[in-house]
Amino acid sequence: MKFYDPEELLGALVVDSAGLVYGVVGGYRLAPEGVVLEAYVSLGVDADALRRALRERGVEPGGEGVEALVLAARRLGLEVPRVGGREVRVLKGLVRPGEISLIDVRVLENPSTGAEERIGVVLLGSQREAEFRGLRFSGGPVVDEGVVGKLCVSASNGVLGYVYGFVVGAGESGLRACRRRGRVELNWASFLSEARRLAGEDAYYRLVGFRDPLKSPRLSGAEVEEARRLLSEMGLLERLSPLLESHSKRTGPAECADVPLRDVLAAREVVLVK
Repeated sequence: MKFYDPEELLGALVVDSAGLVYGVVGGYRLAPEGVVLEAYVSLGVDADALRRALRERGVEPGGEGVEALVLAARRLGLEVPRVGGREVRVLKGLVRPGEISLIDVRVLENPSTGAEERIGVVLLGSQREAEFRGLRFSGGPVVDEGVVGKLCVSASNGVLGYVYGFVVGAGESGLRACRRRGRVELNWASFLSEARRLAGEDAYYRLVGFRDPLKSPRLSGAEVEEARRLLSEMGLLERLSPLLESHSKRTGPAECADVPLRDVLAAREVVLVK
């Protein structure tokens, strides 16, 4: 078992066993059972009004955060008052060591930007967020194209990365999750040559103004993402996306894991696998 300094976990996602995000680690405190993590969330709940409503019903609210207030209100059938027009960052609840089934912190490649980011996950052994939302789940997980782009966490091996797509093997299918897929390199000169024909002269010269293909025949890493953003601003990304992909390749080592669909435990806000 690996141990973490609580400071390392600040900003980590707290995920329940149903694959729902309970909150974000925003602090910690010492208790008789050891280090207790504080989970925060931005909620539109009017905590003060909810406390008053509970006291009117003879219930003295606990001091462990808004979660205790909401659950107490639900048990009494009270409506949860909301803050109009804004969300506030509140302590949602405390996470004790005995509730945690896994902690992992990894550096991942963001699939949208290509930039590296530090992702921490505190995985709970219960459906705590599902209970908070008043949800009940039955049956196996529904795995469809909606899982692509979501964070994938293994209950035994920690953070696997982001789901990039589906894979097939002998007799079964699976998901491919990657911590990094390697550096993207775009043949900018050849892309522009074809984009000129498809998008017209005005678009071509605007793209040349971004990066002159004579000086920069190839783009890589962050430059590729800048080019994508420019195409999006120009309203051309969807139209030219296939062309962009056909002139791109990935270089450098990739870190990916393939997971059989039978090993998927939950596929909601986070994909959980065995």
